[in-house]
Amino acid sequence: NQCILNLEGSNNLIGGVQSGDENQVRIDLTGNGFPNQSFVQNGTNLSLQFFDNGTGVGVPLEIEQTGNGASVIIENY
Repeated sequence: NQCILNLEGSNNLIGGVQSGDENQVRIDLTGNGFPNQSFVQNGTNLSLQFFDNGTGVGVPLEIEQTGNGASVIIENY
């Protein structure tokens, strides 16, 4: 499972669920006014990368990872 998403604009909402092995998500956000974002990953070798290139005020996140090898990278500019 792999998801790479480049999202531009304002007031975008993302929610996702991944189940299985080798789950990967990378999200690049450009804009402002992002509401709560929610991610759920189940399996092994989980990876979530989240990059906010908007206003620098942050994005509310809810992250749930169940399994082995979980990692999260969050960058806010």
